[in-house]
Amino acid sequence: MKHPTYLRYEVLRTFRNRRFLLFSLGFPLLLFFPHRGDQPQSPSRRHFVPPLLHDGHGVLGTMVAVISSGARIAAERQIGWTRQLRITPLATSAYFRAKVVCGYLMAVLSLVVLYAAGTSLGVRLSAGEWLTMTVLLLIGLIPFAVLGILLGHLLSVDSMGPAMGGTTTLFALLGGSWGRWRPVACSSPW
Repeated sequence: MKHPTYLRYEVLRTFRNRRFLLFSLGFPLLLFFPHRGDQPQSPSRRHFVPPLLHDGHGVLGTMVAVISSGARIAAERQIGWTRQLRITPLATSAYFRAKVVCGYLMAVLSLVVLYAAGTSLGVRLSAGEWLTMTVLLLIGLIPFAVLGILLGHLLSVDSMGPAMGGTTTLFALLGGSWGRWRPVACSSPW
């Protein structure tokens, strides 16, 4: 089995998983739409807050898409699929590349869906800003892809959910979400 064939089957398998699609594509949208309606109406805030909410929900969707590849690895390990793959000509590096590429494809799809929703709701950025934001998000996902693969090999399927939730919460806290956020572009306080 060659790498492109395995990658194609892995992508098809990912798109068939409705729960995964719901959380990586639908959950950021479900969080973005209610927040978008509560935006302040002052002119100084109107152009600043929606892109930040949009970016934050994009990070959430892409992070879930990439880390969840570890949950698939744990599930495959539990049912013995990785042991079966070891007797095939598929290289271990090709297996991991397929998982990472599949996670990144879902992350890009999540970004496209969120970008379309944000644009339809009034998020206006230049083409350079869209491109810069996308490239930085995809580069920032590298540690999460490694973490997902590592967690998939160390944990069981039952412990992957709490570990992913705890990891996401930990990174959110380390990222500064616990404090009161004050926008720099606004002159008035929240």
